[in-house]
Amino acid sequence: MLGPTMPKNRLLATALLLGAVALSRSAGAGDDKETAKALFERGLEQMEAKRYDEACPAIEQSLKLDPYPGTLFTLAECEALRGRPLAAIARYTEYLELHASLPRAKQLKQGSRDKDARTKKAELEQSVAGVTLTLPTDAPPGVVVTRDGVTLGADQLGSPVRLDPGEHVVTTEAPGGPLTEQRFSLGKGEKREIALEVRKAPAAPKPGTAPPPPPGMSGRRVAAFVTGGVGVAGLVLGAVTGGLMLAQQDAINAGCKDSGAGVALCNAAGAAAGNDAKLFGAVASAGFIAGLAGAGVSIALFATEPKPIKSGATANGSVEVGVQVGPAGMTAGVRGSF
Repeated sequence: MLGPTMPKNRLLATALLLGAVALSRSAGAGDDKETAKALFERGLEQMEAKRYDEACPAIEQSLKLDPYPGTLFTLAECEALRGRPLAAIARYTEYLELHASLPRAKQLKQGSRDKDARTKKAELEQSVAGVTLTLPTDAPPGVVVTRDGVTLGADQLGSPVRLDPGEHVVTTEAPGGPLTEQRFSLGKGEKREIALEVRKAPAAPKPGTAPPPPPGMSGRRVAAFVTGGVGVAGLVLGAVTGGLMLAQQDAINAGCKDSGAGVALCNAAGAAAGNDAKLFGAVASAGFIAGLAGAGVSIALFATEPKPIKSGATANGSVEVGVQVGPAGMTAGVRGSF
């Protein structure tokens, strides 16, 4: 009750404010009903065109704006036609609960929808599929399992779970391991048990052990590449130092004179150039020897790499690699039987 001392202008302002709020709520409710009606009509059009993936969301949005019993019943029918019996059963159940709470006069306006809802709900129960997902006994702790993008708890594994018929996707991922995906389809009313696949994290190599060769590459081929690399390096070294040795020839000719009997008289520059030439020559010879030997071994390893042996068959082979240095030069050879 308003006090007798409240000013008239304040009383008038309060009345105007309350009236504005009431009008705003009334206008908002009217807008929601109009929007709900438009969404419902759009959903019915999509249902008639059998585009249920567009129809059901529109009708569901209409129901949120205006929770009318007829809209709820129509949504249940749409989900059933959409091939989602679990969603349809849930909507029929909601409708029956709402129908039971209506006054008798409003129940009569719904006609036989309550009986239809019970009949269709019982029919849909027969089409609900089920699956039991089980992890392998050696699965490590902490495996994450998802079904259709939803992470499953431990209580949802090893026990039957109700699903809609159709295609489903399950993934498993062990700590540190790769993601494994499995797909399966369920028919209407089909019940299946599926053993999940779990790939563990790769074992860490033991300290001091060399990594295995790449898949498809044998140890012989790896050795061929290594020795081939050594051979190439030796040939490059021989070529470089051989060139340095030849580069000393001008300094030797300028600083040394032949005194006969195979004896040369050299000044300091000529003697130094001669010593360098001897050193470079020795290194070049060693480089060429190592290069030819490495190349020969590499070729031999490639040539004698065994092919896959069939069951009951045997393979024999031998190879000999030789390098010879003499007054006439240096020679290398490979000989083998396969």
